[in-house]
Amino acid sequence: MKKRVSGVGVDAGMIMISDRDYYSKHNGEVDEKLAKCINHLKPGSYDVKWKIPVTWEGPIEGRGVVEIVSGEMVISDPCYHFEEENWGKWLKETNFGTIYDGIIIIDSMGGDGTYTVCLEITEK
Repeated sequence: MKKRVSGVGVDAGMIMISDRDYYSKHNGEVDEKLAKCINHLKPGSYDVKWKIPVTWEGPIEGRGVVEIVSGEMVISDPCYHFEEENWGKWLKETNFGTIYDGIIIIDSMGGDGTYTVCLEITEK
């Protein structure tokens, strides 16, 4: 499945692609106004190719695996979904978003802003 996700806001220099349940497991809560979501996915592992055609650093792309439990994939800057004390804890636990499993962290945009993320999602 191909999806074009427009208007992904970035304030902490990263975009995370994850399952909705990832946030509750890490003391966060998805803010519906700020998150971009893909619904009705079967639980399981998904191979995700991503591309952001326009960034401060030019076009960027990559690939990773996202584990879906809830049936909903969230594309968002994770900072929007954690209270301040939990945000600091998450940053520490993930070494500022560099240690992760079952999620994708995109941090090579070169700056904050609003981005369009093109996704190719394949069930594994």
